[in-house]
Amino acid sequence: MNKDAAISRYGGGDLGTVLVLFILLVIVMSVFCAGMKECDPPDATAASRFQINNATTAYNFFLSSPTNVPALPTRIDYTRSPDFVISGTVTAEYNIRDLYNRDAGSFSLTMQSGTGITNSRKTGNFVLIVDNNNFYAYKLSVYRYA
Repeated sequence: MNKDAAISRYGGGDLGTVLVLFILLVIVMSVFCAGMKECDPPDATAASRFQINNATTAYNFFLSSPTNVPALPTRIDYTRSPDFVISGTVTAEYNIRDLYNRDAGSFSLTMQSGTGITNSRKTGNFVLIVDNNNFYAYKLSVYRYA
């Protein structure tokens, strides 16, 4: 045994030393790698949660069918609908009316739990956008310049 080993009383591969080094390694890894955790797996209901956004300023959306799905919002003013959950497949149809209750068009969207919005169609001068199970409707305005 050399002089340095004799002074520190290190006798070689001691199990206690290995255990202390392992504990120190775990502590150091937990401190430095805390922000590198994987994201939680996606929520199973996330693809079943929907929202309809009325981005027009002078139109309201009224549910025309189906009326037997209580989760669907029946009227959406210039705002976002609350989140709602659909189970299975539902095709919702909405009439678009102006502030004087005159028809301005309609839209429908097919929502499927686990998949999201799978189909949408419209009538009238509106733009429909589907983004991450959020449905947006905008009024399409065409201006004529002289």
